[in-house]
Amino acid sequence: MKKLIVLLISVTMAFGLSACGNEPTKKKSEDKKSNSKPQISDTTIENNSLTNDFLGMTMTFPQGWVFASTEEMAKSLQLDPALLADKNAAKNFEKGELPAYPIAFSSKVPISDPDPNNSKIEIMIEKPEEAMSSIKYLQICKNMLIQSLPTAEFSDVLPTEIGGKPGHMLNVNASAGSVKVNQTYYVLAEGDYILTFATSYVAEDKPLIDQAMASITFEK
Repeated sequence: MKKLIVLLISVTMAFGLSACGNEPTKKKSEDKKSNSKPQISDTTIENNSLTNDFLGMTMTFPQGWVFASTEEMAKSLQLDPALLADKNAAKNFEKGELPAYPIAFSSKVPISDPDPNNSKIEIMIEKPEEAMSSIKYLQICKNMLIQSLPTAEFSDVLPTEIGGKPGHMLNVNASAGSVKVNQTYYVLAEGDYILTFATSYVAEDKPLIDQAMASITFEK
């Protein structure tokens, strides 16, 4: 849990990352059998729409936004790219060998661009050692973020709906040098898993973030 929060901070507060690859999409494994159980890595991105079979989730991102490659996501999370590129990455995550698994990272300009005003949405999933509610998870997050970002402004942990499911959200306003960063964390507790949508944005892009979050649907 603590490790993931450190990763979230590094993701949302990092502005300059070296380019690591140009793969625009994550595709389903070609050797996946039609009758096999969906894996956490079963994500398909076409144009600006994402589908994850494991979660039964679809989401539409702002038109023109770009998706990070597996290598770029690993670098953002300070993980060895080989861990995510490994065909057994999903299984390694289930065994606890990865602290979190990135579903997708999408941003207004490439994540490798040092633009401090780059708005982005990062979707990650975690499997805590013990099941917990979204409100408890975010309360723990908030306490840890306050210690890491003592000058930031924090909202209360607020109830919200994500894809028609009850979840919680936390707003954070922080500064990195002369740059002001607006962040909202949206969290769902899905069985044994915690699904996090970590968003960073400038004020003018907030409607795009809201529209993307409103587009989320889950299979019933």
